[in-house]
Amino acid sequence: MYLSDRANKDGQCYPVISMIARELKMSESTVKRALGDLLKAGYIKKEPTINLNIVNFGIIPYSIALEIQYKLLEKRQNGEIDNTLLLLEHPPVLTLGTRGEYKNIYLPSDEFKKAGNRGFRS
Repeated sequence: MYLSDRANKDGQCYPVISMIARELKMSESTVKRALGDLLKAGYIKKEPTINLNIVNFGIIPYSIALEIQYKLLEKRQNGEIDNTLLLLEHPPVLTLGTRGEYKNIYLPSDEFKKAGNRGFRS
């Protein structure tokens, strides 16, 4: 179930043994043994490590970083690029989740903006 729950739409999952062990509260050797058993039984298959692009943007505005991520996501889903790791830092922002409301921000909006902060909906 663990691998299935983390698989993409094509049924692919790229687990990290240490993460599986930590999340399932098992030893790494137990996880390795279980994966080996699943491999032998033909329930899973092991593929070569995938390519990874690493891009270092330094410090960029949150809105630009978000736009880049959406464009890369579309390209990745269309098979145009390999997996990509973005290294970046952005100035402080406040993000509101899908259920977040601006009324939950206790700083008046004019003071919030004056401090150079911006809010974003996720």
